[in-house]
Amino acid sequence: MAWLENVRVRVGQETFVGVADTVQPSLTQCAVARDTRRAADCLAHLGWADFLRSREGVGGLDPVQQYRRALALDTDNPYAHALWGFQVLASGGGLVEAQAHFAKALAAGRARAYVREMQMAGLLYRHDPGLETEAVRVANEIRASGEAVPSGPRDAALAWRLWDVYYDRLINGVEADRFVAALAPADHLATFRWLFPEVAIPPHRRNLYLFMLARFQEEAGQHAEALRQLRALRLGLASEGGGGGRLVDETTAAIRRLSRR
Repeated sequence: MAWLENVRVRVGQETFVGVADTVQPSLTQCAVARDTRRAADCLAHLGWADFLRSREGVGGLDPVQQYRRALALDTDNPYAHALWGFQVLASGGGLVEAQAHFAKALAAGRARAYVREMQMAGLLYRHDPGLETEAVRVANEIRASGEAVPSGPRDAALAWRLWDVYYDRLINGVEADRFVAALAPADHLATFRWLFPEVAIPPHRRNLYLFMLARFQEEAGQHAEALRQLRALRLGLASEGGGGGRLVDETTAAIRRLSRR
């Protein structure tokens, strides 16, 4: 189970099919264990093994069959629900259906970190703007409940994948208003800072960080703080020799707007 949960392969040296085939005998034996919860865990992982095989072109596989078998043994099995929820999102299914599976997985009270990892992986799988906004909403939920930022070998840089979502919305302007409205201003600001502590921001991203931070501060009514960040940003942009462009123009406009408050 742990091998499949943390699987990584090196191109030209390993394959997902190879890993799945290696663990299959052990999982198959475990899937008929007398401990029904343990058996359900292993059945769910057999479904995940089938998903990994399908990623490399193996046809005729249906991971959901294994998730159904797992839930027939253990109705609240967190692995089966989390992986089924992931499958729904990865295959283009509906968010409501996936949310129901993740809610049941979380309610099970175990493997919570794994459930969160699969939930975020599913939401970010297809680069769908609506699902990406939902990923930030879930990140806020995780923060508010005191959980750790989801991460793991499958997705060691989850925060930076979310950074790309923030960049697309706030810098490129893709569905920006919808994105900003997805959370209360104070929650947006707190989650952004939780995901991206200022001390962890690399120099090449600092200007973008300041712009996005200022946007959330302004939305949250922290106008003086937002103005301070924007002025620091303006200095940073000037030091880079950027004479124009969207970021420069929007920074200038925001400084003017906040200076009048």
